[in-house]
Amino acid sequence: MACAANFAYANRQLLAHMIRQSFQEVLAGRMKDFELRQVYDIAHNMAKIEEHEIGGRSVRLCVHRKGATRAFGPGSSVLPDDLRDLGQPVLIPGSMGTASYVLIGTKAAMQQTFGSTCHGAGRVMSRAKAKKMVRGTELRDQLASRGILICAGSMSGLAEEGPAAYKDVSRVVEVVHKLGIGRKIARLEPLAVIKGSLLIVKRKDSTSYYCLMSNNGVDQAAAMILSILRSAAGAGSQMRCKAEATTPASMPALRTTSPRDNMPTTSCFSFTTGKRRT
Repeated sequence: MACAANFAYANRQLLAHMIRQSFQEVLAGRMKDFELRQVYDIAHNMAKIEEHEIGGRSVRLCVHRKGATRAFGPGSSVLPDDLRDLGQPVLIPGSMGTASYVLIGTKAAMQQTFGSTCHGAGRVMSRAKAKKMVRGTELRDQLASRGILICAGSMSGLAEEGPAAYKDVSRVVEVVHKLGIGRKIARLEPLAVIKGSLLIVKRKDSTSYYCLMSNNGVDQAAAMILSILRSAAGAGSQMRCKAEATTPASMPALRTTSPRDNMPTTSCFSFTTGKRRT
């Protein structure tokens, strides 16, 4: 479990670094004092050895949080110095079509729930039922009409994570807030969603980026990323998209440290603006 947690932590750090690089290249010369930084990072579905008060005395426990996350309150000795007087940040994500929330841990959570709260709204449909009840193409169009861009590896994969498969996250968070086991700080709304298999690689010449994914998702991914890049680059930018079917074996310059010759046929697309390709 510790190895898995360390792997996930390292993976998130690498993803954040790649996002920073992408934003820096696209926004270079267009924004002054540009900065993109990670606000907070925490694992969920995790067991931790902790000290908690039971029956008036401190007891050493193994607390397993499944579908839950830490919500330690102010004064906790395990919190870093800059958070100790405030409490621990709590992230409660919604679905791809609903809000997500940032809260902060409380002393009441330490007394009632071993310093824990929910990690998400929770499902009301199984994945199998959601795929029977929801059409992925209709969901994609509904979200697009609300300004939420979707990139999905498959329509069935999109359907199983649809908003209808989950409880109302706003009501869930309101219960958490009123119980006092978390205090609301911010409400976040989605702009873009990537769901399914997606691999982004950089050419060795360091001027081109390619996105590899299943063929049935490339058009949506291309439209989404192109829209985001155009918004970031400004209305006057000249940016176009090229899409083509290929296989990793036919692109030796895109090899990473792991062989990918056994990957299924994928689509490859790149974005070009002026002489630079992203």
